[in-house]
Amino acid sequence: MENKIDKEDIPKGTIERFLFYKKCLVIFKDTGKKQCSSSEIAKRLKLKPTLVRKDLSYIGPLGRRGIGYSIEKVLERINQVVYPKKERPIALIGVGNIGKLLLDYPRFKTHSFNIKVAFDKNRDLIGKTIDGVKIESLKKLKKRVAEEGIRLGIIAVPPAELKEVIGIVKDSDIEAILNFTPCCLVPYEDIAGDLKIKNIDIAAEMDRLLYYTLEEE
Repeated sequence: MENKIDKEDIPKGTIERFLFYKKCLVIFKDTGKKQCSSSEIAKRLKLKPTLVRKDLSYIGPLGRRGIGYSIEKVLERINQVVYPKKERPIALIGVGNIGKLLLDYPRFKTHSFNIKVAFDKNRDLIGKTIDGVKIESLKKLKKRVAEEGIRLGIIAVPPAELKEVIGIVKDSDIEAILNFTPCCLVPYEDIAGDLKIKNIDIAAEMDRLLYYTLEEE
């Protein structure tokens, strides 16, 4: 009989590393591997093997000395902790170039996420259906989010609209936001309230990479 996993006993840092362990194990699995060691995972992710073993100990005694871990088994147990079985609906705010790409992003489905509703201020977009999702007026966000039981959102609007959108989202049932708008949210902390916000600035990340490719003059 398998040990029951108590998620409350697992540290936040371990939960976050589970996401990277899964990606690593999927790569191993795709190459035909069925077993792997903590050292192989650690080398791939630049971690210490002792840390990997400690993290995996939270989901059961899965490793065997001299044999390693069953990749399939570890993936199964990580999924029990990290990925919910039931579908998680998402609200998308902003259906411009990035928003349209996100509507068609296939990996959301594999991780039990589904963009259920989408909102925009552009009258030319409102009423249209993109990838099976009808675009609705931003004015309906609070009502529709409540109807669909949505707690997660994605923002992909122009920087000039971000303050207004944050205010609208804050007044809804949405609790956490993935923000693709290329604008620092620090000035809006006073209106963000309890919203949990994760910023994704693609241009800024490219600037960081560029820094490491520039030769000293």
